Amino acid sequence: MELIALWKFFLRRWWLIVLPPLVVLVFVAPALLQTPGGGWMTVLHFSAAQPPEIARPTYEDSSYYPWVASEHVIDNLTTWVRTSSFAEEISHVLAERGMDIPPDAMRGIIASDNAFSVMQVFIYWPDADELRAIGEAAIEVLQHRSQAYFPQFAVQPAQVVALDDIVLTPTSPPLLNRFQPLLKVVLAALAGLGLAALVEYLDDSIRSRDDLEALELPVLGEIPRHKNQF
Repeated sequence: MELIALWKFFLRRWWLIVLPPLVVLVFVAPALLQTPGGGWMTVLHFSAAQPPEIARPTYEDSSYYPWVASEHVIDNLTTWVRTSSFAEEISHVLAERGMDIPPDAMRGIIASDNAFSVMQVFIYWPDADELRAIGEAAIEVLQHRSQAYFPQFAVQPAQVVALDDIVLTPTSPPLLNRFQPLLKVVLAALAGLGLAALVEYLDDSIRSRDDLEALELPVLGEIPRHKNQF
């Protein structure tokens, strides 16, 4: 009996259920027909150090302390790569090379990490040629512009060495981006279903014997519905 009631509800309010997803589908149809494009990623590895100047080095001075100092240099550079000033420096280098990419566009696409005396810089970008230019600018900034932000590098700049060439790797778009248009249609259908349920709840029309019996009113007679015969 409940299934019949649900079916009757759907027949009465189907347009309220269907209309919202149809409207949303009109707007997201181009995104559903397009093949979602990915981007590009490159991972750069760096070593860095600030070698001490010692006239008569001992083992600690020539081996131990330079390696410890290198780890501190890498820690500082890893943090600097995540800042807005690093993105601004890359933007300046690109501008000098005739490429206009504002700093705000690069915030969030550069990440960094380090293990002991080696730093990793991750860069994501939708265009391969621009990503290569950004990677080259990042190497330039790390090798020649760090002393402007670290006073301890003012007398003797840190020596930063790129451990590999720029290699571009294609990346797939996030899973949420690929299913976002379909998710909007589903949410619109749920909204339509909720709207239809609300309208049905507020409607006090009497359509059948069951509606009268639910109100505990006596039914004196019932006229069956017949289709016209020709």
